[in-house]
Amino acid sequence: MFFGRVGLFRNQPGDKLLAHADLILTIGYDPVEYGPESWNIARRAPIIHLDDTPCELSNYYQPEIELRGSVGATIDELTKHLAPRKLLLNEEMRTLQTEWQALQRRSQPKAETLVHPLNFVHTLRNLLDDDTIIASDMGSHHIWMARHFVEYEPRKLLFSNGQQTLGVGIPWAMAASFLYPGKKVVATVGDGGFLYSSMELETAVRNKLNMTVFVFRDGSYNMVAFQQEVQFGRTSGVSFGNPDLVRYVDSLGCTGMRVENSGQLTSIMRKALETPGVVVVDVPVDYSHNIEIEQHVLPNAWD
Repeated sequence: MFFGRVGLFRNQPGDKLLAHADLILTIGYDPVEYGPESWNIARRAPIIHLDDTPCELSNYYQPEIELRGSVGATIDELTKHLAPRKLLLNEEMRTLQTEWQALQRRSQPKAETLVHPLNFVHTLRNLLDDDTIIASDMGSHHIWMARHFVEYEPRKLLFSNGQQTLGVGIPWAMAASFLYPGKKVVATVGDGGFLYSSMELETAVRNKLNMTVFVFRDGSYNMVAFQQEVQFGRTSGVSFGNPDLVRYVDSLGCTGMRVENSGQLTSIMRKALETPGVVVVDVPVDYSHNIEIEQHVLPNAWD
C-alpha cells in the first residue's frame, strides 16, 4: 500500500504515517538527502539499516540492526523468510490513504493561459513509459514532481534533494542521453534553473542528443518566493525577466515549442516527446497553490 513520499515540510500522508511507525526499514538511505533529525526526532521506532555501505550514526539515527551487503541480494534473502500477509488498514491509515488520493486530483489553473503543475505531472506520467529517465532540477516544480510523479523503476527519476543544486536538470539529462543515445530523456526545470545551464543546450545539439526539456516559466525563484511569503508576508529579490524561450533555444539549434493554453498541454507534450533531437518546451505555470505546500504540518508528529 502506497501512502506517498516523505520529505520537505514533513506534511504529507507518508510523513504522518512514518511518524507513527512501529518499525522503520531504510533501504539505501543517504542522510544527506533527508536528515534523520527531520523525521526521527521522537526516536520512538527501532530502525533496520539495509545498504551496501555502513550507516552514518547520529543522535537521531542509531539502527538496531545493520544489514550490509548487496541491496538486491539482501532483499531477496529477506523475502524468503517473510510469509505473505494481508494488510489491515486501521482508521488512521484509511484516512491517510484517502488524503493521499485527494492530493492526486487534478486542479484548475487560475487562467487558461497557465498550466497547473499537478496537471503537468499527471500528463507527463501518462505519456512516458517506465524506462524513461527524468532529470528534475531544483525549484517549486521539483516539489510537485517529487510528491506526485509515480515511478516504478529504480534510477529513472533523478533528484538532488541534499545539495539542492539549481541548474542540474539539463546536465543530468545530457549525461543520461550520452549513456542511452537511442532513448528519449526528459528534464523538468524551472525558468530560474534553466537560465543557470541553458547554454549547454548547444553542446547537446552539437552531440545530437535526444532529450526534451520542459521549462516551468513563472518569472521568479518561486521556491524561495512562497517561503518568503509564508515567513514574512512578502517577497524580495525573487523576480526576473525571461527572454523569449522559444526564440532563444531556436538560436541554439534546438526545437522550441510553447504551451499557449492549458488545453494544449497534452498535445504539445506528446509532440515534444515524439520529436527527435533536443526539444525545449515553454510551459507557463500557475504556482498560486504553492503557498499550500508548506501548510497542514502534523502538529505533534515530531515531538
